[in-house]
Amino acid sequence: MAYERILQRIAFIENQLNLLEEWSPGNKEEFLGDLKLQAAIERKIQNIIEAVIQICTQLVKFFNLGPPTSEDSILELLKPKLKNYDLIMEFKKLRNFLVHQYIKIDSEKIFSYLKHFQEDTLKIIQEFKEIIK
Repeated sequence: MAYERILQRIAFIENQLNLLEEWSPGNKEEFLGDLKLQAAIERKIQNIIEAVIQICTQLVKFFNLGPPTSEDSILELLKPKLKNYDLIMEFKKLRNFLVHQYIKIDSEKIFSYLKHFQEDTLKIIQEFKEIIK
């Protein structure tokens, strides 16, 4: 069951990445001038990170690592098994920032981070695919 859920979430992430690529503005000014685009991209980033964390939950089940009690414990249980553990922790921090800091979100930072985010996400889902082979 965990295997199927992981595959479903990977497909979801790939779909969200395609939308991010499709929606990505040509330049910073276009991004900063379009509040709807900013909100949409921030939401896609949040959705992707949520799906990454959900996959981590499924990996705990996949590896039969015991019952996690929180997101932190999920990630801690997986730490020895994930090459991209630090990257996932960065994602978690970004998600928390997006969720809890609506007033203080720096759209310029989001724009500059967007390309790296997409590349980093591809690294993470590639690792997930390798793990469940």
